[in-house]
Formats: sequence, structure tokens, C-alpha cells
Amino acid sequence: MTADFPTYRRLTTILEMGRVSFELLAWASPLAESSSSVGSSSSVGGNSSIGPIGSAGALDHLMALYETLPPQLPWVDTVSLVPEVPVGFSPVPERTSWFEADRAVAVVVPPGRAVIETAACLGRFWRALEWIRGRLTRLDANPQAAGFLRLAVELDASQSMVLKLRSAPALVATLHRLAREGIAPPPELVVHPTLLPAHWIARGHALGDWLLERAAGPMAVILSDGPRILDLVSPYVRDAGHDLAQWGRDNPAHLSLDGLAEALDASAGGDALPHVDLLALVADDLLRAHPELWTERRRAEAIAGLALLEDRLGVVGVAELERLAAPDRAAIPVGSVGSLGVVASPVEALRDALLERLFGGRRVADVAVVLGVHHAAMCPIVPKALANDREGMVLLAGNRLERQAKRLRVAVQPVERLEASAATFCGDDPLRLAGRIRRAVVLGDIPADLSPVVACYPADPMALFGGLTREIAQLNAARLALSSLLVRRLAGHGRSDRDRKPLELEGSLPSRRFRA
Repeated sequence: MTADFPTYRRLTTILEMGRVSFELLAWASPLAESSSSVGSSSSVGGNSSIGPIGSAGALDHLMALYETLPPQLPWVDTVSLVPEVPVGFSPVPERTSWFEADRAVAVVVPPGRAVIETAACLGRFWRALEWIRGRLTRLDANPQAAGFLRLAVELDASQSMVLKLRSAPALVATLHRLAREGIAPPPELVVHPTLLPAHWIARGHALGDWLLERAAGPMAVILSDGPRILDLVSPYVRDAGHDLAQWGRDNPAHLSLDGLAEALDASAGGDALPHVDLLALVADDLLRAHPELWTERRRAEAIAGLALLEDRLGVVGVAELERLAAPDRAAIPVGSVGSLGVVASPVEALRDALLERLFGGRRVADVAVVLGVHHAAMCPIVPKALANDREGMVLLAGNRLERQAKRLRVAVQPVERLEASAATFCGDDPLRLAGRIRRAVVLGDIPADLSPVVACYPADPMALFGGLTREIAQLNAARLALSSLLVRRLAGHGRSDRDRKPLELEGSLPSRRFRA
């Protein structure tokens, strides 16, 4: 779970200031929210719910956060959110994303919602710490059994909380230090300018202009919060399949996903190549181990008819489908024509700004969206309906996606309705994005017969094979959305009345935005 929309909006406004106090962050980050990710490679607290303000809620929150936050955090002057390691900072021991220098610490975070969630986490941490400090008196310096009991008495902790404290000696030592020395004045939070939403929006507009300049005529557009969509358009994985398979077999220690080495062996029989999706995952590890090969890959893609522009905010590309060489033929059927715009970015504000540019250019003929949602499925999720009462609409695409999944032999998990409460992943909401597309239809910015396809993949599947399940599900969801998008274009945009999209829920009034 992540910050709700009002909290997200407050924090976005605050972070635009660039330099803010932790007291302001604490005010904007209610303690009753769940904890979330801090940094690109560490998870803080998982999805555990944090109770209301009080000893149990504050202690639960601190214990969920403390194992991934620097122990000196209560006594620093500055906390910085940065896109890369600052000069002169050294790693904080056992804290993968954190770095320190004198009385300052910095956390490396990816752009997008992670910045907002990191700020929310730090605000809740400070609020919990302030509350606990108000309950502490002078405690013994030695956190032995008596120290635990004394701490439990000071904080009105339950017996189960005492047991939890026994398993967190670093946190107990910090609480004892707080009791002895007090807490330093609230530090300042400094946000690097390239991590601020204004930068994402400007970048989205620029990328939208870049796409419009390179696409000939109306284009289909597919947006995703992950990069897997590129593996279906790029010729690289299919052209280099034998080399990728051999490198994967020879370098199992370099494969970052649990279960990938075993899957490669199980997928290939004799001299046969492993499944192309597994080779796409191997390609990531190969390019990570040998970054000089990126130039070779991008050159091959340009020759094959795929123009790409990328930075750390994501990748956008445009492909002329008639001349696109060696794509995934399940995703891009033979005979596909026209321009395809590809947007792969985890930054929601960037995607929104890019869509705004594309809609304003009146060049979008079809749209498909691939987003992660919280779900325990092991395969792509096909909602029978995307429903949002607040927007006064229903989007129906499930039957079409299910039929396409059968043709592609992609296993999917149908759900009756995907609603906002279950659809959020890192603050991203497929319903909100789909609603934005439908509003563009109503306003006449894009064709009235446009039928957006929204395919979802489980962002938190049951961890049977580590991250492998999630990556394969994302590839299959992208294949499903892209193939459905292009099959519809080949059919001349025809669809029956049954497939038309009502703009309101049955038995409910439409939103004012949709009233004539």
C-alpha cells in the first residue's frame, strides 16, 4: 500500500519547494498510512499496516523502517534525495541505497512515485520518533533485559512488543541514545531538481514532441510502467538468441533473477533455444555485465526500423511497422502497418505529460496500456471491467483480451472488476489513466471509436521463483496488449455494439465531465 491521493498531492506540492523541513513532512504524512519503499533497492516495511498514533503504531512503524534507514538519521542536519551517489559520500554500512558524509545523508531513489513515497516514509518516521521521544525519560545505557523492560514500561508496550524489541537491538540502542541525548533539530530534506515533478512534466512534453516529429500520420501508442514492452519490438533478443543462451548457461552467477538458470535448462531441449522471454531476461544481465554492448543493441534496433530515445526517466520509441525487422510476431502480427509509439517509463507524471502532447497533436489512433497492480496472480490479469464510480464510467475490454490470450496461448487470470482500491501499484492507477484516455475521446482530442486496451500484470505475485514470475507476467501482459491493439487496427477498427464502451456505470449518474 502507498500514500493516498490527498497525501500524494500535499507531498508533491511540498517537494516542489526543493528544500523542506522534516516537521513539514511529518505534518503531510499521517502515521496511519502503510509504509512503503525507500530507495531503489530496499523495501521499507513491506505492506504491513501501521496503526493509529500511539505507542503500538509508532513502535511498529519505527521497527518496520529502522532496518533499512541509517542509524544516525535522528542526528543529521540534511537528508538528500538524489538520482545518483553524490561526490564525497560513502556508503552507509548494510544500507544499500544510503550514503553519508559528516552530518548529512543521501538516499539514491529512482524518479517517479518512489520520490514521493520516500518523502512520505521519512515524514512518518520523524513523526513516530518525535512521539516516542516525548514518552522517554533517562534510560540506562546498557540495553540488556532490564533495559528492554524499562523501555516497555516507558512506551506502554505490550508483551508482544517487548519480544519484537528484543529482536531489534539496533533500534533499542537508538531509543536509549534518544533518552540520554535527546534529538537534534529536525533536518532539512533536499530534493535534487531532476527528481521534482516539474522536471518529469517538462521531459514528458519534450518526449511527446519527439514522437510526433518522427511518426508518419496517425499512430498507435502503447504505454507501460516497465521496459519489457521494448523486448517485443526490438530485434535484438531474436537475432542474438544463440549467443544469449550460451552466455546464460556459462554465467549462471551473473543471472540476477532467482530461478532463471533452472528455467533456461528446463525450457531448452537438446540444441533448441530456450523460450524467447527467458532470453530477454538474460539480455538484461548480459548488458549489465557488459554495458559496452548497449551501443551494439541500439545500432541494430535503429537499422531494424526502431528509433529510440532514452534516459533514466524511461525510454520512448517509434517504429514504422512495415519495415520493422524481427519483432515478436505474437505481439506484432504479420501485415501490421503504420507507426507505433512505445513509451516505457515508471514515472506517472512523465507519461501523463507525454499523453497530453500526443492528444494535443491529434495523432493518436489507438492506445494500449500495460501497468502493474497489486495481485497475487502468477500470470497477466484480465479485468472483465475497469470500473471507477468517481469518474462515472466503465471500460469493458476483458472479453477481447481473453480471446486474444487464447490465440496467443497466454494464460491469464480473469477478474470481474478491477477497482481503484485494488489497482494501485506505487501510486499508479490504471483506472485513472484509462479515464484520462476516455476524457480525451469525449473532448474530441482522439478518435471517437478509440477503444483503449488496459492489460495488467501482477506487481507482487506469489514468490515461487523470485522476480522471474513477475517479469514473465509483464512480458505476456505487454504481448497481449500490443497484439490486441494491432489486430484491431488490421481489422479496420471494426467492433460490434457489444464491445462499445459505456461512459457510465449501470444505475449510476455519469460524472459531470461526461454530461453533454
